[in-house]
Amino acid sequence: MEAACDENVKSFVLSNPHNPSGRVFSREELTELQDFCSRHDLLMISDEIHCDLVFEGKHVPWFSVNEEAREHSVTLTSASKTYNIPAIPYAFAIIPNAELRQKYLDICYGLFSPVGVLGIEALRAAYGQCGEWHRELIAYLRANRDYMEERIRSIPGISVNHNEATYLAFADCRELGLEDPWTFFREKAGVNFNDGRDFDAPGYVRINFACPRSQLKEALDRVETAVRELI
Repeated sequence: MEAACDENVKSFVLSNPHNPSGRVFSREELTELQDFCSRHDLLMISDEIHCDLVFEGKHVPWFSVNEEAREHSVTLTSASKTYNIPAIPYAFAIIPNAELRQKYLDICYGLFSPVGVLGIEALRAAYGQCGEWHRELIAYLRANRDYMEERIRSIPGISVNHNEATYLAFADCRELGLEDPWTFFREKAGVNFNDGRDFDAPGYVRINFACPRSQLKEALDRVETAVRELI
């Protein structure tokens, strides 16, 4: 990052927790990153849309790292991932610094649609009335993650990261020797993953395990059959 940061770089965009690696960053790691941003006078834009989907560790909001992080950052998040309401296009920014917040408002004025009452009510319901549902969701996703990891360990040529957060796992398929694993799984297994090339990672696919266990099992059964036929 030091080598890539020149006078043209003005901001740092962070995914916290990280997608697609599923990492939950520690306060120490974030503090080190804040030091980097301070040295290069960078505005931090922290995407924390997966912050309520943590299985291990504890999410540290960027603006809580220290005073410097608080005063030089924009934190973006939404209830759409955790509570599955992306059809209600409602997100929000947390900008503690008043001057920076006003600049944001000036730029955004007229750029986005006005906040609707349905979006506000959906947010109130999600954050105010779904605590038990959220706890059940985390337990189910954690069990799906464990099941997925166990199944993939039994499939030759594929490995997967251990997700500390998010429901999106990154599977390394390079040992299969396929030029395009995404197309292979789509055509030979009938499973449509996300293409790792979209993340500048050819040879990888991203797996969404936020689904019924039966659906996850069927997908992995198909993947395993296709791989064993390949080798």
